[in-house]
Amino acid sequence: MLVLLSPATIFFSIYDTESFCRKEIFIIALIFYHSHIAKLAINKKINIEQYIYKFKLIIIISLCINSLFYDLQFFFLPVHFLITYIMIKFSRGNEKILKLYLLPLILNIFIIYKSTNFSNIEYIYKSLYYTGITFKPDDAIWYLQGNIFVALGQTLKFFFYYSYSAFLEFFISFILSVGVVLFLFNFYIKNISQNYINYFNIIITVIAFVLLLLSVDFGRLFYILCMHIIPFFYIFEIKKKIIKFPINIFASLFLFCYIFFWSLPHGPIGYGFSIYNSGIIHNAKKNISHAFSLLSDEQKLKVPSFIKLELEKYNK
Repeated sequence: MLVLLSPATIFFSIYDTESFCRKEIFIIALIFYHSHIAKLAINKKINIEQYIYKFKLIIIISLCINSLFYDLQFFFLPVHFLITYIMIKFSRGNEKILKLYLLPLILNIFIIYKSTNFSNIEYIYKSLYYTGITFKPDDAIWYLQGNIFVALGQTLKFFFYYSYSAFLEFFISFILSVGVVLFLFNFYIKNISQNYINYFNIIITVIAFVLLLLSVDFGRLFYILCMHIIPFFYIFEIKKKIIKFPINIFASLFLFCYIFFWSLPHGPIGYGFSIYNSGIIHNAKKNISHAFSLLSDEQKLKVPSFIKLELEKYNK
């Protein structure tokens, strides 16, 4: 429950509507589907041939398609690779199918290579200009004319301007999101070689480090990382832990506070976006203020002035 209802997993899209149904949903859906068919193969509910067929037809093709419209898919190829590797070891399959990952890998390398050609960027600007759209210097389209060093420089600039308190907030958000989910994975998973757990920990750590250098939407990044850890809870067996009194009281209190008393924003945490608010209270205020705006002027006069001022302020 702690993993599923975390503000960094399912509640992330509920608390932050700006993150709902963005293109990372295809990446997340694919990792969950891949873990599902791997679980079926490990449990002998489908044979290795059926897994390979679905792996070729759906997983590899989807990895290639996702890479075409969201470059973040490239960085999560090692997670898919580990799922296939573990499934092969459990099912004693042929490791040659791992070579199929060369297809999305080569495609991504080609995309990165071609993205260094900026001759068409001016045409994009002009075509969008005639639609009446204007751009600010911090709009994402301006980064099309740069390369990986532009993204790296942008992130380093954010960290350069971070205050101690803002960086602490960023660090706490990482611990509460990726740190907590990864800790629970290591604590509850059983009947699995320690090597697989070590491989997974290393992969997630490296992905997190690389993406933190290339992206400033830290909240969305932590969310996507957490959603790539959750499928491994499904693939492997989970230990049953019995928590006795009085520890269960503190555990229940922590669970309640963890779920409801903080939220993970989608943007650069600590630099304009804060985790120090309750997602459920934020959405309750938002819904109440919206309902208040629908009242007639006569009905609004009946509302106490201090409440009306607060709702109007929040609605703005």
